[in-house]
Amino acid sequence: MEALALIIPARMGATRLPHKPLAEIGDLPLVVRTAQLGLKFLNSLPQNKYKTVLAVATDHQDIFDVCQQHGITAVMTDPDLPSGSDRVLAAADILQQDQGFEADLLLNLQGDEPFLPLDCLNAILALVAQQPQGDLYTAATQYDAAKHTSLFEDPNAVKVVCDQRQAALYFSRSPIPHPRDGQTAFTFLKHLGVYLWRKDALRQFVANPPTPLEQIEKLEQLRAIHFGLKIMVAQGNWHSIDINTRSDLQQAENHLNRIQDHQE
Repeated sequence: MEALALIIPARMGATRLPHKPLAEIGDLPLVVRTAQLGLKFLNSLPQNKYKTVLAVATDHQDIFDVCQQHGITAVMTDPDLPSGSDRVLAAADILQQDQGFEADLLLNLQGDEPFLPLDCLNAILALVAQQPQGDLYTAATQYDAAKHTSLFEDPNAVKVVCDQRQAALYFSRSPIPHPRDGQTAFTFLKHLGVYLWRKDALRQFVANPPTPLEQIEKLEQLRAIHFGLKIMVAQGNWHSIDINTRSDLQQAENHLNRIQDHQE
């Protein structure tokens, strides 16, 4: 039986959308909606195969209090930690110390991803069994380059290229692969910001300093590649909403309304 900790890093320091974790979608704070998604995923897993725990890893008392009010486990982490990955590992160590939960796998679910499809999370977990040589597992959505040119060229949309075994070769904000002859009859992969780490691999990752490519592209996963960690990428037709601005928040609100209308 594997021990899986789903940890949601949530800090208060976002600049484009201040107090983002507490911004409400419908009648619930964003971090609570994301935690509910995580719990739904964990509750769907076979109990004879996984033991699980979920926690929000935060640096702010207000986020901690809101989670507690909604019955969500939260742990306080050092506000000076440099990244969400560091915060996930710190939270895992706290869970082991306080609850005796020693995780084998750490699922880093971004606190602004309340609509990530469960199929995506299941595909990532399935890839662990299919490709056990991986140190880190993530996901990407397939897009037709001819139909999604603006997305392909958008530096805010991180692209990834993989080998035949679904191992990541490189991540970039630039359009990759580059169509030298102008052709558009190909599929590109847009990375989704969800990560399933083997705990020892995450500890190795945070122990190492940022690398030149990571600092140029502002992409943490390039540090993992630099130090020889193998990143496996589940690929599918999954779509989510990255919530970073007021406009994104309104888009998420509209999406929730459509879901609720469909259920009625």
